[in-house]
Amino acid sequence: MSSDTSFPLTEATLVAAFFGTALYSVHTVAFAFAFRYLIWDTKGVRKTSIHWFFVVSGLLLWILPTLHVILLNYDIVHAFVFENGPAGPGAALVVRQWRGSFRVGAF
Repeated sequence: MSSDTSFPLTEATLVAAFFGTALYSVHTVAFAFAFRYLIWDTKGVRKTSIHWFFVVSGLLLWILPTLHVILLNYDIVHAFVFENGPAGPGAALVVRQWRGSFRVGAF
């Protein structure tokens, strides 16, 4: 039995995408409930005074993770489906061009 406990980049990326997408779905449901109560009251009537700072902040806090999940899934599809080079999908995951920089910079 080997004591090698390495965790390859390809597996780590797939695990990160799975858990990230699962947590993103929880975040989206929570965002929908919070957004509903920021704009409408319990009877479904639009509130007369809306806290626009919270609405805009909430939208921004939902848009950035949305872009992150989209780019992460795009990187995975690009690496595992479209990459046909001799280095395999690991090389495509290391060289992500502007997408990796945007994902890191946004957070």
